Amino acid sequence: MTPMSEPREPQSKPYADERLRDALAADPRVSELSLQVHIVAEHVFVTGQVATPERVEAVSEIAARVLPDHVVHNELSLIALADEPAVEHLP
Repeated sequence: MTPMSEPREPQSKPYADERLRDALAADPRVSELSLQVHIVAEHVFVTGQVATPERVEAVSEIAARVLPDHVVHNELSLIALADEPAVEHLP
């Protein structure tokens, strides 16, 4: 086979990482740019922090859709948010 006709992997690791990061940033259910994605063999690990449990679930759904041949390990944690935003009183 010539180099041009050799079969190639459907996605190399760097492109799979970026594809998932792009999908997580673009999906309105997540909209996160700060999540880390690491792929090891057939496993994808997503780490970082999100604001709601719904976003945690959405990350798992998106990762499974974008990388269906990988086992998704969602290692996200929730950001602790205060009940009421702090109000700054100026003198």
